[in-house]
Amino acid sequence: RQAGRIGPTDRYRLPTDREWDLAIGANKWPWGNHWPTLDERPKLPGFLAEKQLTARVGSYAPNALGIHDLGGNAMEWLHDWYDRGMNSRALRKEFDRLEDDGGGRRFKVLRGQSWVFFDAQNLLTEYRYPNLPHVRGGLYGFRCVLEPEAGARLLGATGARSIPTAPAFDA
Repeated sequence: RQAGRIGPTDRYRLPTDREWDLAIGANKWPWGNHWPTLDERPKLPGFLAEKQLTARVGSYAPNALGIHDLGGNAMEWLHDWYDRGMNSRALRKEFDRLEDDGGGRRFKVLRGQSWVFFDAQNLLTEYRYPNLPHVRGGLYGFRCVLEPEAGARLLGATGARSIPTAPAFDA
């Protein structure tokens, strides 16, 4: 703010589950719709050798929208509270843990998963992992959304800058 790069009512926040869906796109996995062979795995965005858990942010090519690291590197916290209906019945059947939503305001949603869980189910782009919001660890991260003129949406400020239809993701 002091440098004038963001406005007085602009704010950073966690992305919503809907914004994550828009950012990740329609592919089955973050890299596309084909499950990789052993030889193809090292070429996937964010794939690391077994001894490493996470890569440096932006180490790999962005997706079609210019967003880096949406899958495979770390699970990322979202704004939304977890509801079991966020995951498909098939996923909930595969992972009993996904059935417990704590009544809708106990667990926060994590998306993106980690290469530590390298299997076709855990790395699905549709997979939402519930966790208590105070939990921290080396496999959890976050990204921020810059929401321009956040106050203007609520207050209707005169002369506010135009607001894009979807907030910009800050990778």
